[in-house]
Amino acid sequence: MIIEDEQGRTLFFDAASSNVDCMKTVLNLLPKSMHLQFVNMVDCWGGSVLSYAVDSENLEAIKFILSILPTDQRLEAVCMQGNEGNTVLHCIVKLFDLETLRTILHSLTEPERHRAVMIQNGDNETVLHYAASSGNTVLIETILACYPEPERIRAVCTQDRFERTVLHWSTDMFESIKTILDSLPQSQHLRVLSIQEKSGNTVLHYVAQSGNAEAIETILTILNRYPESERLQALNRTTHNGETVLHLVVPSNKVERIKLVLALYPESERLHLVSMADNTGWTVLHCAARSGNLEAMETILAVYPESERLQALNRTTRNGETVLHFVARLDKVECI
Repeated sequence: MIIEDEQGRTLFFDAASSNVDCMKTVLNLLPKSMHLQFVNMVDCWGGSVLSYAVDSENLEAIKFILSILPTDQRLEAVCMQGNEGNTVLHCIVKLFDLETLRTILHSLTEPERHRAVMIQNGDNETVLHYAASSGNTVLIETILACYPEPERIRAVCTQDRFERTVLHWSTDMFESIKTILDSLPQSQHLRVLSIQEKSGNTVLHYVAQSGNAEAIETILTILNRYPESERLQALNRTTHNGETVLHLVVPSNKVERIKLVLALYPESERLHLVSMADNTGWTVLHCAARSGNLEAMETILAVYPESERLQALNRTTRNGETVLHFVARLDKVECI
C-alpha cells in the first residue's frame, strides 16, 4: 500500500476514487500515525488524494478525507494546486457540483473561504470564472458570498491570461451576467463592462457577437443610466481590429438591436458612428450589405444626410469593395 506506481500514486489514491469503505479498509491496515501522511500525499502531476475524490465526484470520500485532516490543515489541502494550477475548488466548479462545493466551503472558516476562491490557476482563472461560464446562478452566488462585499469588484475584474474578466466568460449566459452585476453596486457597473481583453473586446463586444438578445438589451439599458459622456466613452471603445459594438451587432440581422444601439447616441453622434471603419475599411453599412439585410441597410442609410448617401455606398474597403459589390454578389435586386 505504501508502494507507489510510476505516477507516484499509492493504493489510497484508487481508494479515494471508489468508496469510503475502501478508504477505511486501507487506513485500518496502517498505523494511525500514518493516516495523515497518506491523506496528504500527491502524485507526480501534483494531484492530491482529495482532488482524486473530487474528480470522481465522490462526496462521501471528500467528507471522509476532510474529517481526517486537522482543522488547521484543511485550507492547505483545498488550496493545493496541481500541475495546471487547478485547486480542488476549480475541479468541483468545473463539474458544476454545488453540493460538494458547499461541503468543502462549510469545512473552512470565513477568511479561509475567501482565500480559497481567490486562487488563480496556470491560466490565471479563478473558480468564479468557471462558475460564470456554467450559467448556474446558485453556483455563482455561493462563490461570490465567499468574498467580503468590498472585495467582489476585485473578484469580478480579475483577468485570465487572455485578460478576460468573469463577465467576458458569462456572455453566453444572460442569467450569469445579471447575477454578477446584481452583486455589485450600480456605480461599478460601467467600470466592469468597459474592461477590454487582449484583443480589445469589452463585455458588450462579446455579447454583441454572441447574439444573446437579453444580454445585449440588459447591458445597453445599464449604459443608458450613465451620463452621455461616460456612456459614449464605453460605447465607442473599439477592438484591436477597429470594430465598434455596432460592427458586431449588425451581422445578427436583428434591426431592433441596431436601433437600440443607435438610440444610445445623441443624433449629432450617429453619423460619426455609422461612418467609422474598422482596420480593413469596413463600415457598418458594408456589414449590413454583406448579410443582405435590406431593413438594416435602410436603417443605417437613414442616418446619413441624403446628400452623403451615395458617398457612403461608394466607400471602398481596403480590398476596393463597395457596398454595391456585396449586394450584387447576393443577387438581391431589391437591395440595389
